[in-house]
Amino acid sequence: MRNYNQADIEYAVRVTGNNTGLGIYVNGVEFDGVEGTLLLDAKNAGIKSFYDVTGSDNFTQDFKIPEIRRQARRQLSALPGSGASGIEWRVANEQVVRGLRLLFREEQI
Repeated sequence: MRNYNQADIEYAVRVTGNNTGLGIYVNGVEFDGVEGTLLLDAKNAGIKSFYDVTGSDNFTQDFKIPEIRRQARRQLSALPGSGASGIEWRVANEQVVRGLRLLFREEQI
């Protein structure tokens, strides 16, 4: 897994079951785990974290949201030919989940 702090690693292990300490690479894109044919990415994200896209501030609008879009699209680009049926982000905070769902719906991701 990428360079995370201990809490992020523990969250990823808990929600993906991948306790190897290694990421799963699919067509050159890293994921935190696999469940059946579903690729998993753990986000130990809370309010005001990088993945909280509810802010109207410049940093959220001009950096965070475009970067999250790029990450999601990069992950989607790994699907063709992989045998995976989809991707699931497992996010620690329900408010962050709602914001990401809305963003992805608006962006048709």
